[in-house]
Amino acid sequence: MATTASKTKSNTATSDADVTANDSLSDAFQHMQGAANSVKAAASTLTSSSSVAAREAIAQGKEKAYAASNQADGWVKERPYTSMGLAFAAGVVLTGLLKK
Repeated sequence: MATTASKTKSNTATSDADVTANDSLSDAFQHMQGAANSVKAAASTLTSSSSVAAREAIAQGKEKAYAASNQADGWVKERPYTSMGLAFAAGVVLTGLLKK
């Protein structure tokens, strides 16, 4: 009988340890899920703020490109022969560089 009682106590102790381990694993899993959700939320925030910043940078770049284009267009209209001479010189230089 002593053996049966010690086995019962041993089984009870083992099942208590199993319950405690399962509870610990369950808590750890819940914490991991919470952390994963936090990371997803942070990534979503970064993505949306990055895309907004990228759109603003693209819009500023387009505005600067249009301004530069208009300025160059005005310069070419004011000095057509100088513009043609510069274009010819640039072509000669590029041709010489690319042939080497």
